[in-house]
Amino acid sequence: MILWGGTSFAQSLDRIVGAWDFIAPAGCTGGCDTGMLSINAGGTVSGYDNLTFTSPTAGTWRAIDRSTYSMRTKNAIFNADGSVFRFIKSVGTVKISEEGESFLWTGTEIVLNPDGSEHTRFAFALSATRF
Repeated sequence: MILWGGTSFAQSLDRIVGAWDFIAPAGCTGGCDTGMLSINAGGTVSGYDNLTFTSPTAGTWRAIDRSTYSMRTKNAIFNADGSVFRFIKSVGTVKISEEGESFLWTGTEIVLNPDGSEHTRFAFALSATRF
């Protein structure tokens, strides 16, 4: 006889944990980058966007206080032949709203050449709402 059991984990106390719909740049109304981030208990992030030429996003986060978090992610932009055109590292601070249903992530995007050397960097702002 086989008994099936399961393990369940308590929901994280970190308010950032969950699935989030995002739009970038924050406040964008046309031609925006949209997608979803999965912010996981334990400090990992994964995500997808609506751009066909980018890889999934992977990263990490850590709590600074109850409504502020640091987050860093990385993904790739590809050429038509599938080779890497650039890597994008996003590093910044997430501020969650009082009700915990939205956040604003601001920081710096660092664009890297395929060899890892820096191409350029610029400020970014991404807004998200809980899925």
